[in-house]
Amino acid sequence: MSLINILIVEDEKIAAEDLQIRLEESGYQVSGWSRSAEAAIVLATEKRPDLVLMDIVLEGKMSGIAAAEKIYRDLDIPVIFLTSHSDVQTLKEAESADAFAYLVKPVRDGEFQSAIQIALYKHQTERRIRKSEETYRVLVEGAGQPILKVDPEGRILFINQAGAALTGRRPEDFCGRTVREALSGENADKLIRLIRRAVETGQPVTDESVWKIGGQTYWFDLALYRLNERAEVLIIGRDVTDARAMKEALAASEDRYQKLFHGLPVGMYQCTAEGRILDANQTLVRMLGYQKKNELFDRSTTAGYVHSRDRGRWLRLMRRDGAVSGFETAWKRRDGSMLWVHETARAVQDASGRILYLEGMVEDITERKHAEEEIQHRLDFEMMVSKIAFRFIQARDIRKAVRDSLSRLGRFCRAERAYLFLFGPDSWRVEDMIEWRVRGAISHRRMFLHEDFSRFTFWRDALEKRTPIRISGTDELSRDAAEERVFMESRGIDSAFMIPVHSGERLTGVVGFDNAFQSLEWRTVDDSLLEVYAGILGNVFARQSMLESLRVSEQKFRGIFQNATIGIGLADSRGVLIEVNEALAGIFGFDDPSASAGRSVFNNRIIPRVYRMQARRGETVRFETRVDFPGASRDGRFRGPRGETVFLDVIVTPLPHPEKKRPYGYLVQVQDVSLRKQAEEDLISERNLLHALMDSIPDMIYFKDRQSRFTRINKALASLLGVGRPEEAVGKTDYDFFAADQAGVAYTDEQKLMADKTPQIGKQQLLKTRSVDPFWGSATKVPLHDQKGRVTGLVGITRDISDLKAVQENLEKTATALVKSNEELQNFAYVASHDLQEPLRMIASYLQLLKKRYAGRLDAEADEFIGYAVDGAARMQRLIQDILEYSRINTRGKPFGATDLNQVIQIVQLHLGVMIEETGAEILADPLPTITADSGQMIQLFQNLVGNALKFRGKEKPKVRIRVEENQEGTVFYIQDNGIGVEEEFHEQVFKLFRRLHSQDAYPGTGIGLPICKRIIERHGGRIRFDSRPGSGSTVSFIIPRHEAPNP
Repeated sequence: MSLINILIVEDEKIAAEDLQIRLEESGYQVSGWSRSAEAAIVLATEKRPDLVLMDIVLEGKMSGIAAAEKIYRDLDIPVIFLTSHSDVQTLKEAESADAFAYLVKPVRDGEFQSAIQIALYKHQTERRIRKSEETYRVLVEGAGQPILKVDPEGRILFINQAGAALTGRRPEDFCGRTVREALSGENADKLIRLIRRAVETGQPVTDESVWKIGGQTYWFDLALYRLNERAEVLIIGRDVTDARAMKEALAASEDRYQKLFHGLPVGMYQCTAEGRILDANQTLVRMLGYQKKNELFDRSTTAGYVHSRDRGRWLRLMRRDGAVSGFETAWKRRDGSMLWVHETARAVQDASGRILYLEGMVEDITERKHAEEEIQHRLDFEMMVSKIAFRFIQARDIRKAVRDSLSRLGRFCRAERAYLFLFGPDSWRVEDMIEWRVRGAISHRRMFLHEDFSRFTFWRDALEKRTPIRISGTDELSRDAAEERVFMESRGIDSAFMIPVHSGERLTGVVGFDNAFQSLEWRTVDDSLLEVYAGILGNVFARQSMLESLRVSEQKFRGIFQNATIGIGLADSRGVLIEVNEALAGIFGFDDPSASAGRSVFNNRIIPRVYRMQARRGETVRFETRVDFPGASRDGRFRGPRGETVFLDVIVTPLPHPEKKRPYGYLVQVQDVSLRKQAEEDLISERNLLHALMDSIPDMIYFKDRQSRFTRINKALASLLGVGRPEEAVGKTDYDFFAADQAGVAYTDEQKLMADKTPQIGKQQLLKTRSVDPFWGSATKVPLHDQKGRVTGLVGITRDISDLKAVQENLEKTATALVKSNEELQNFAYVASHDLQEPLRMIASYLQLLKKRYAGRLDAEADEFIGYAVDGAARMQRLIQDILEYSRINTRGKPFGATDLNQVIQIVQLHLGVMIEETGAEILADPLPTITADSGQMIQLFQNLVGNALKFRGKEKPKVRIRVEENQEGTVFYIQDNGIGVEEEFHEQVFKLFRRLHSQDAYPGTGIGLPICKRIIERHGGRIRFDSRPGSGSTVSFIIPRHEAPNP
């Protein structure tokens, strides 16, 4: 027998622990303890104890009384109050909360044990009473006598149909109204006096008197009963008007008629010992279907029994006992129908014991019998559905199980056919059908298979709403079901019943029953059970689908298991490997995974004892360990199949047994974490290096938490703050070292940057501490984040820029003069190059004319000299043109705008098409962004860089790769080639004007291409860099800020 669970609600811990000990010693189980009423409600909802011991005065806003009311009302859990108070007011409040007992502290053992038993018994009794009340409520509502229930103030709580019918109204017209509102003044006064007497005395009150209702006078025999502690009163009335009149009219009649007709609303009869009826009341006459009682005189009670054996039993009881009480049997009415009766009879004898006649009382219990039959029918149906469900669980052949269940249900419902339609996915077409039919019934399989139910709109709408379709005859189908009527009549179906079958939310099919030979009235009581059966079928097909999904999932698991890069193995309950994947076999040094089978992982070389015990208790363990496989060593490492040293991370996950505490197996995962181990060692080394760097850097470095408190500083800052060791500043703020106004500004800035997650870069201000003179400092502060992106503090670097500030003023003056000088120089270069072009063009033209006219007419040496002059003039023209372009970069540039660099690359490839084709070059470019820039200068920039990559090529075909990436400063571009490369010592010289690293014969040019590129980048606010190695190609990288650069 299970222990009784008790919840303790007590704000004093000592008292609660004392109660728990005493309860457990008495054989009870304590399910929990709570200090407050609010927590008690939550705990009671979660634990569902059998009983609550509740202190009245508790912590929190809610009292124990209020909590008890809610627990009993919402959870139906009995409550016993515990309190130190025994005053009248407290007792009243406890009583109003429906407390089952009230104990005053300190409580003796005998008291609380008795109180617990009484409370539990009382609670169980109340539950039975409520169930009994619900059972008899149906009987009361259907009773032929008026029955009412009222509260002590005369408010009507319930009235049955018979009581309401006396006034020609409905029961709902009375509920909530008082007796005085429902009845006339005289009747109301009389009934209120009777109610008060029943409430005050607590004893049954009877009254037989005259009542005027609806203009008529009635004699009623009333019985009033006080029901419960709420003083509700049950009133049962019996109309004795006819009996009263009969009693007065036949007062002098014989004794048998007084007994026979004295106000009994049941059938009465007198008959001879042989069963011939001598007399009967009108109730019995109507009961048996006759008009006059004289018609019964020729009827023998023997012939009235449906089952002749019942008459024999009746006679045996009468001979043995001289009376028959509570005899239930079936009689035949005049029309042959069956009447169930409850009969009580006795033999009337004379003084000598001779039987004079038999007299009996008969009550019509046909409706009760039908109700009992319906209940038995439902119980049988429920038992059958339960057996069907159990067989489905055990069935291997689902179709056979469905056919067997249809056979059982069809016979039970007296149907000629039972079937299951299965629709296709997302379709109303019948794709499959399972059928049962009685012998002689025509199969519907050919008729229904592949039938499209979407055309039956009446049936389709009902099935979509999960509504059963009940058709007792085709003539009852409405006009909306014309298609269904034609379908049924054409197939000879007279009556049918269909229930939808759902697998989850999807309509899977329909379970149906029909008759062709006879119409059948489908019982409404069977609806819910047939729906349960349909639900079982839905679950069966859903389970089949789930099993198929499980099979697919198993295949996926197998694929993951075999192809996983992490070593995975399965071990039995002893830790012996059953199966491993190739990755685990490779880690352990086996070529064949099956070679690992049979080896135990439960030994101290693989799983230390502490982890082995945890795993056997069902806990997942993770560790690095020694292994007992080829190449194993004793230091936690082992050499794998290739001989390298590796670290292993091992996870052992127990597979829980459904019935036993010990796992039935283990999942073992092994991963090579050598790289992680190396990274951890590198991280420790870098951390030590960082600490050393922090203390050696002259700049002031510090870390702060969310409250701007120092968590770490370097030695430079410690010296500035005047502390002996950096650790002395931990936990302090700027207010401890700087002036209040400066500390306040710093605190505000830091809280804002941590809130906005935006760094503060190079803020300059004059600083003053208590230990040093004022100085200019430049502060950069950056917020720190954890792995979830939450700001945890900041890191800052402050540099003393006092000397820099002094130099800066001089630089600003120098820069102003330099800007003016550069402008003048640019103008001079432009003018000079522009003015030199015309005379140079003339010289070049005459030299070319001279070469054309006199080539071959002079000696070879003259031709060579002329060639040198022409070539020199051409180079001079290109040089002047490049100088002109160089000078125009800042003076003749276009305004910045949106520039699609993908189009720029297309234009560059078009311009360099001949060179690309001649060299067989391959140009690969990532998808490039659209930036804010001078589109013409971007074409010039990329054309110079790509052209250089094609010009300075090696023996291999040129390959140019253009990459792009984003960082905080802007967009970074990389132009990488496989050309001849450049020595590192010349990297900075490539951006100088006219600086050439090769001869004119080897690689022609003016040496101004990269300087032009540099000037373009600088105009756009960026930087350019050159990286190269001889024989390995070159990479030119440059950055263009993301924001719109100013237009120079």
